[in-house]
Amino acid sequence: MGDGSHPPTVTLPRPPVGPADADNGVAIGCDNEPVSVAILIFVVAMLLIAASDRLAEHTGVVAPVALLALGIIVGFTPWVPDISVDPQMIVAVILPPLLYATATSMPTMDFRRNLTPIAVLSVLLVAVSAVVLGFIFEKMVPGIGLAVGIALGAVASPTDAVATSIVRRQGVSNRLVTVLEGEGLINDASALVIMSSALAAVAAHVTAGEVIGHFAQEVIVALLIGWLAGEVMVWVRARVGSVTADTVLSLVTPFVAYLPANALHGSGLVAAVIAGLVVGREAPERLHSSHRVAAGQMWATLQLVLESTVFGLMGIQLPGILHDVARGELHFKLAAIVAGVGLVATIVVRAVMVVPLVLGSSRRNNRREQKRPRLEMMNEMAGKMTEKVKDGPTTVSRGGRSMTITPERASTFRHRVWRALADIDYFTEQSFGPREGAVIVWSGMRGAVTLAAAQMLPESTPHRSFLILVAALLASASLAIQGSTLSLLVRLVKPTKTRPVTRAELRDIYGRMREAAQDVPVPPKLMAMLNAQGEDDSEVTGDIRGPAVSLAWNLTSRMRESGVTLTQAQRNQVSALSFRYALDVIAAQRNALLAVRDTGKFRPQALDSVFATLDADEMALELHAGPLLTQGIEDPNAPADQDPDDRLAPLE
Repeated sequence: MGDGSHPPTVTLPRPPVGPADADNGVAIGCDNEPVSVAILIFVVAMLLIAASDRLAEHTGVVAPVALLALGIIVGFTPWVPDISVDPQMIVAVILPPLLYATATSMPTMDFRRNLTPIAVLSVLLVAVSAVVLGFIFEKMVPGIGLAVGIALGAVASPTDAVATSIVRRQGVSNRLVTVLEGEGLINDASALVIMSSALAAVAAHVTAGEVIGHFAQEVIVALLIGWLAGEVMVWVRARVGSVTADTVLSLVTPFVAYLPANALHGSGLVAAVIAGLVVGREAPERLHSSHRVAAGQMWATLQLVLESTVFGLMGIQLPGILHDVARGELHFKLAAIVAGVGLVATIVVRAVMVVPLVLGSSRRNNRREQKRPRLEMMNEMAGKMTEKVKDGPTTVSRGGRSMTITPERASTFRHRVWRALADIDYFTEQSFGPREGAVIVWSGMRGAVTLAAAQMLPESTPHRSFLILVAALLASASLAIQGSTLSLLVRLVKPTKTRPVTRAELRDIYGRMREAAQDVPVPPKLMAMLNAQGEDDSEVTGDIRGPAVSLAWNLTSRMRESGVTLTQAQRNQVSALSFRYALDVIAAQRNALLAVRDTGKFRPQALDSVFATLDADEMALELHAGPLLTQGIEDPNAPADQDPDDRLAPLE
């Protein structure tokens, strides 16, 4: 309405209170009809979400866009009442887990490499866009003032994560996907800070310095709280044995970051993002494989449900917003014109900001290439140094000074050189040009955050319902126009595609895994058992370090073939020892890859696929060996100087 009132909110009636407990305020009765209706709505909504996701695989229309259209249709159905959703529910309940889930899957190496474009798009672009749109809205909407115009401009500035899912399906470069994802992770918080600062200026004078100071405070507090929350939750989860309990802890992690950051006047959304980045980085090293897999599947499901729900509700609320505007002073036609002008302005401003970003990227690539010969020389020198100190520290003389080089120091130096060379390769292979710039510009579609933030405008805001309608129309038009044509644009401009994992890269990775496996000593007790059957040590070692999943069965089978009759207890002992050894090999291989992860020598996509294989092998081994590993092998590495028959004695 013109007076700023909310559309009517639909709520289910409270269950009746039983007579015995009415005085105590305890509701023990239940009205079956509203409960059944609620369950039916929930079931239908989940079925629609699943159907829309399936439809997206065949049509290219992402599920949220389809559900937005469906929500609008449902909202205009005569028998469906007007529905409003508390915007705080979206900002405080839905956005933290959505942003957290995206952050956990983002490689921190790629995030570091693209920190400059992410910062420009998520902070500077939001600020410029908010000011430009503020002036436009002030001129087109009578009586709102510049501060309210900037607040609405901030509302219309953050992009939606839907664009990333569309672009990723087109097979574009991982760098392009990382930039768009990173922008979506940060710009929501930037927009909300600018909106709150602009609204504060309505009531009191606020200087630009105060706005910058407020933003810096929110970011710094969020960084500290987010990092602490991520580290604490990883530490706790690493000590939880139950997969189910770990999944629950993973579910609450974004709120563990969001709530204290928000209470300390920081950005809860940025804190959730930082916590996600920390967990995503630490999880492969500190969390069990089964925990990571279960949590990953849970977050994938939750992302789809939450994102689709938000867009469905966004569409359903539109008729109620139109109803309010119809009662006010301003009309729908003006709202549509303002939204259209605002949409064009957001695209133009985004293009203006992206052009220098692309040009600057090309210049930086040229400067990086000039450093390559020197870095390659340093890499060769680092290799020689590493070989020289392989057996221990070495003292070298340089410029009349003596310097002691330790293996650790040599390894650190080599990793730094690898990292610098890997960065050059990354930016060269996935360069940003006009084609990538066009995709970035058209990917800046607005979505659920725009509508939710618009509804957070104070009740005293002039023409509040009208402004909410402008935001809703702008977001809906952006999703409909840009979302439906983004795939076509990608096919037309043909940006840099994702380079598939090469055989050479996999050979290098597998070579490191083989070296790591060779460094794991075979348990003496296990080796003695096998040698007792006339097995050659080199043959045994090679067989043991084969496919980990079939390790135990291979060893037991070999012993059968050698004519040895084993009791069930003896077979269990051999299997348990070999299973445990296989798990040690997998752990060593994972640690070897984690040690070079931060060098950037291998792409995250290649490492992720290998990590997934190691996780699957580890889970398969533990699934089959669970009962055996609990039978109490006292010391698999104990020297085996007993009689061969004793070596094969059943475990007590």
